[in-house]
Amino acid sequence: MIKKNFTIDRSFWVRGGQSREGQTMGASSLRNEKGNACCLGHIANQCGVPWDAMVNASLPNDLRLALRPLLYGVLIGYGAPIDSEDMLPNSNIANEAARINDNSDISDVTREAALTTLFLKSGITLTFHGDYLGGFLARRE
Repeated sequence: MIKKNFTIDRSFWVRGGQSREGQTMGASSLRNEKGNACCLGHIANQCGVPWDAMVNASLPNDLRLALRPLLYGVLIGYGAPIDSEDMLPNSNIANEAARINDNSDISDVTREAALTTLFLKSGITLTFHGDYLGGFLARRE
């Protein structure tokens, strides 16, 4: 059964670039060297992927092949053919979520709304909680 409710903990959510309000959050990846995670990392962990398996993986299809079935239908294209490099493709929602998550030209309020709307179109609920890593809100609205 595919999980349909996920929570993003703002206290270690890396988004919109590598620094915010003078703090370095680290690279945007499923889980970076500082222990912060992009939205896809939060979701992957709640699907059962261990945090240590995600360190420095940019996207879900960068994970070890054995872990990818945990993400079928959410972050990995379910039933999708393996591409020429023997990799399962990221789902369309994962690719779009990565684009929104890493956009440095939008505020956190706009980012959360866009991610929530994107996932809701697929029947997936995102909830954001906690204080923001690196400052309360991005400077742009």
